[in-house]
Amino acid sequence: MEEHESFLRKTCNYNNHILYQAIDTFDQAKQTKGSYVIFEGDYGGIIYLTCPMALVSCTESELQELLEYIDTFYWNDLDGVNIFYEILHNGQCVTGGLCGGQATDDIWIHPEVKKLGLDSLIKKRLTKSDN
Repeated sequence: MEEHESFLRKTCNYNNHILYQAIDTFDQAKQTKGSYVIFEGDYGGIIYLTCPMALVSCTESELQELLEYIDTFYWNDLDGVNIFYEILHNGQCVTGGLCGGQATDDIWIHPEVKKLGLDSLIKKRLTKSDN
């Protein structure tokens, strides 16, 4: 298992005969068609969000800061957070706790995170937009 791979998704995909494609770095993900960023909390116990890398206009360090910010409100265990870059297709399920996540053509935010009222802040930070 490589550091840039999600143990949970790699194992589940393997067991279900689904191709698992992790990308090693932020820069590689930015250059790879079909790549997504995935925020995990609680050691994969929750998928906070998924986002096509084509929409991401912040830096890698800003991604990490955003993940830590979200986790502070939801789970508050920064040892259990991870950012993964993976090749997914629109509509694909993203294995994780609390019903996992979803790869869409936009930013997908877990319903539990939406309850925190962080949607607009998350979207602004990921895309550096004023919307």
